Amino acid sequence: MRLARQHRAELRVLHVVDGGLPETLAEAQRLEAERILAERVQAVAGEAKASIPAILAKGNPFAEVQRDATSWPADIIVIGTHQAGFL
Repeated sequence: MRLARQHRAELRVLHVVDGGLPETLAEAQRLEAERILAERVQAVAGEAKASIPAILAKGNPFAEVQRDATSWPADIIVIGTHQAGFL
């Protein structure tokens, strides 16, 4: 958020639910991710939250980030992972 404000850049958030999970677990993670994203975007954005889209996708995280990156002309992509490495 700080980088976006500093450079007057557009910011968007993408969260990928692993597509290899059983459907019930994937749906539970999607719902929880939706709730957490809404809370965190609001916390960091304050009144500007309407300008920060939060996108949820399901599939291979690498492939989904790549797909989203090619559909949106981003100048920089910041990736966080809860896993020990990249897929």
